[in-house]
Amino acid sequence: MPLMKFTKNTKVKEKVFDEKWKILIVDDEPDVHKITKSVLKHFIFEHKEIEFYSVYSGDDAVEFMKNNDNISVILLDVVMETDDAGLKV
Repeated sequence: MPLMKFTKNTKVKEKVFDEKWKILIVDDEPDVHKITKSVLKHFIFEHKEIEFYSVYSGDDAVEFMKNNDNISVILLDVVMETDDAGLKV
């Protein structure tokens, strides 16, 4: 009698986490958001596209991150409303 029994044609499914990289842009200047999205809109890394999220203040960034724990990269402006607003994020 065999020690282990295997079923035929068993497929192992890989767990897919996110289909896109989620990038948060934190900057008080709308043009920074616009140019960043324009430059990176066709960028693909490890077969995944980018999905952008935009916030325009340090406080909004903190609130956004409390509700979204799946951000891959944060592009953060250090000087926004105050000289150190980004550092407080």
